[in-house]
Amino acid sequence: MRPTHPHVSIDHADLAASPGALPPPRAAMPIVAAEVLGPEQINVGGVASYTVVVSNLGETAVEGVLAKVTVPADAKLQQIDPLPLSREKDQLRFEIGRLAPKSRKRIQVELAARTRGEFQIHAEVVFSASAQFETRICEPELAVVVAGPETVVVGDAATFKVIITNRGDGAAENVAVSQRLAGDPQGMVGAAHLGRLAPGESRELHLSAMAAAPGRLRTQFLATAWGGIEVAAEAEVHVAQPMLSLEAFGPRVCAVQAVEVFTVTLANPGDAPASNIEAVIALPPGLEVLAFDRPVQFDAARRLIRWRLPSLAPSGRDSLRVQAAAAHADRFLLQVAAAADHGLRVETTHLTEAAAVHRRAA
Repeated sequence: MRPTHPHVSIDHADLAASPGALPPPRAAMPIVAAEVLGPEQINVGGVASYTVVVSNLGETAVEGVLAKVTVPADAKLQQIDPLPLSREKDQLRFEIGRLAPKSRKRIQVELAARTRGEFQIHAEVVFSASAQFETRICEPELAVVVAGPETVVVGDAATFKVIITNRGDGAAENVAVSQRLAGDPQGMVGAAHLGRLAPGESRELHLSAMAAAPGRLRTQFLATAWGGIEVAAEAEVHVAQPMLSLEAFGPRVCAVQAVEVFTVTLANPGDAPASNIEAVIALPPGLEVLAFDRPVQFDAARRLIRWRLPSLAPSGRDSLRVQAAAAHADRFLLQVAAAADHGLRVETTHLTEAAAVHRRAA
């Protein structure tokens, strides 16, 4: 609490003095002063505790001292100590009685603030001693602004920038922010404690939520503070999902030593790019590779063809063509597998039967 500069009135006659001469000695006179102590600022709903101090600053005792304390009409009295002698409208009267030299008496008054504005507490005692204190009633006002990505890929985290601002004229105390997913109000996925926000002050946070399933990800951010303050904001993000499909084409029946074309096609039927794609073709023994229509990695010893694509756009398709010939009559099973980021994996096979061609004798 911070004291006011009280107005002090002295109840004695003016000192008589002639020019250039010292005033004659006088008897000690009583000096009674009133002082009000209280908070400079509280929030709506808070309680202001005031102390009215009635002091005898003089050298002689004072008899029959009466204090009058006027409180605001719109304030709610919470507690008074001691109890007043009487009350007339908004004025409380306290019987102080006798005040010894250099002594003081205290009166405690607690008021609850209902609305924004100002409290004015006026204290008056006999001998025209009075004091006044002014308390400004303020109110914090929180605002939440959220910015985040428009789209994230399923399995990734969506990170949001959350700005908390106190737009009111009172300090917001014990400010905290919690993050919840829409549809699961009890499941908190993020939180932060900010403490005190002064009027006009802003804080920036970065909170994330995992995009677990394709569709819409809706996240709610709730800011709270003492005094029952709650304010919320929501953000919605589109959760896209890449997909991978794989097909293998070629002849079902071919002649031995005939050059045939086998095609492997990758497609992305999803709504997000598929990245870091690798397709592996396992060649059966007896099916000899002759050529490729694009650069690939060919491991002849292990009979593996590796085809890599950096990315494949949504609805995109790409194909690899391989020329091969069957060395002998047999059934040849081509095995193809492809994988990409976000755990994508597909497999397929293609069966070709090579038959020997018999020429008729002339």
